[in-house]
Amino acid sequence: MIDQDMLRRLARGIHEGYLAERIREGVSMGATPAMVPWDELDDDLVRANLAQARDVLAKVARVGAVVYPGPDPAGFTFTDEEVERLSQLEHQRWSRQRRASGWAYGPIRDNARKHHPDLVSWRRLTESARDKDREVVRRVPRLLAAAGLHARRP
Repeated sequence: MIDQDMLRRLARGIHEGYLAERIREGVSMGATPAMVPWDELDDDLVRANLAQARDVLAKVARVGAVVYPGPDPAGFTFTDEEVERLSQLEHQRWSRQRRASGWAYGPIRDNARKHHPDLVSWRRLTESARDKDREVVRRVPRLLAAAGLHARRP
């Protein structure tokens, strides 16, 4: 089990990975409510990152692997098929979490009205939006490593 401190470290790592990805895409700090340091995130976004952190263990378990303490001696990665399947599940998880926080579909993102264009089914997502979910899944081994953990298949 992951304790609350470990969960917060995973959530912070998720957010830092998100920031790094968006900065690589040319999004500047402060451009959106999510583009701020962890300590400046609003409660809704902290909860969203914590929800994603809780799902890290579930992703590992879904492929029959187990999380262990310590460094990764074998270099765990997901297969391409696992990435695709887990990315679809990640999108469903994200959509449920956002809807539970009062968000709804809107063709243009509007943070004030809580509208998001990605609150659609996987088949209706753009490839760019799908890639964001894929990156969430591919980042799992790095997140675990940053928290002093690793995944291993039995």
